[in-house]
Amino acid sequence: MTTPLELIAGTKSITTMKDATISKSMVNFYSSYYFRTNDMNLGRPSDWGFKLDDTAIINLHGTKVFEGYVEDIDLESKNSKGSTIEIYGRDKTCDLVDCQYDGTNREWKNQTVSTLCKNICDYYSISISVDSTVQGQANTKVTIYKANEGQSGYSMIKRLCDSVGILPYSKADGKLTLGRATTTDILMGAIERGKNVLGQEIKLSNRNRYSKYIVKGMGIGDDSKSLADWTECSGDHTDTVVTRKRPFMIFADNTSEKGLCKNQAKWIAWNMGCLSRLYTYTVSGWKTDGDSLWDINKLIKVKDDWFDIDDLMLIVDIDFYLAGGKSARTDITVVDKNCYSFSSKPVDVKMKAFDA
Repeated sequence: MTTPLELIAGTKSITTMKDATISKSMVNFYSSYYFRTNDMNLGRPSDWGFKLDDTAIINLHGTKVFEGYVEDIDLESKNSKGSTIEIYGRDKTCDLVDCQYDGTNREWKNQTVSTLCKNICDYYSISISVDSTVQGQANTKVTIYKANEGQSGYSMIKRLCDSVGILPYSKADGKLTLGRATTTDILMGAIERGKNVLGQEIKLSNRNRYSKYIVKGMGIGDDSKSLADWTECSGDHTDTVVTRKRPFMIFADNTSEKGLCKNQAKWIAWNMGCLSRLYTYTVSGWKTDGDSLWDINKLIKVKDDWFDIDDLMLIVDIDFYLAGGKSARTDITVVDKNCYSFSSKPVDVKMKAFDA
């Protein structure tokens, strides 16, 4: 059955889907897809029109929502009943997560955060985009930065960005984006329990949440600073929601100062707090009430009397589903609207209907 969903794998356009999943995420760094069809007369593998590591582009209602690779192909032949083929893949930033950095240049001096991230991405042949909302932070200069043996590209970039309060994430467009959560991009309509919500799930966890976040690093010394500024550079933030003694220590990769260490501790504590309270809603179709596709890094009004929510929430994960070639639905995961933003005085994240 032909659907508004199209996978272009290599030179082959596939629109006769049986089942499909497209996942976009601000949390998991890269996005992914899964397609299954049994309506294709593929013939010999040399005639398929696509192969492993070919470019994969996904269009949804005529809009490109994904650019990545064909990473896995599963083919099951059923003789006279034809064949079933399953195709899996991730967007291009997956190589940053999977692979260690082994570039020739391993030390940089007096470079900005965005330049360092670009240098790392260039090694993987991945483009980078810097959002205007973090241009100032991205232009922060790092006195000395060294690439540690065995670190993945993602790990290097994540630690650099954490130091200045930037989120590195993929929009599934084949590029790495440096940004923060939107404060202005609000989708039309609402997610409302009892009206358009087919199902819902909440995930509550303090497993990756800590009572105190401590960032330590080597200070930037000059004639006007004390020895303590040079040798005892640190900052911390306390999460009052976590009542157990659970300290979490981060050692900065690069030179820093007390103010930056404290801001980094706040940034990490705030985001880990937000991600410890995840709300997922299932709705019919792939579009909002405003006829636009659901997407990550958007704000949406959520009305949920069960969870005591009546506020704008930030969309951090989207899962588009197709079942049986015709049943379309979307899982939308939202968090506190201030996640991946930065406040000088962050409030510890609580769920009104759950946390004391």
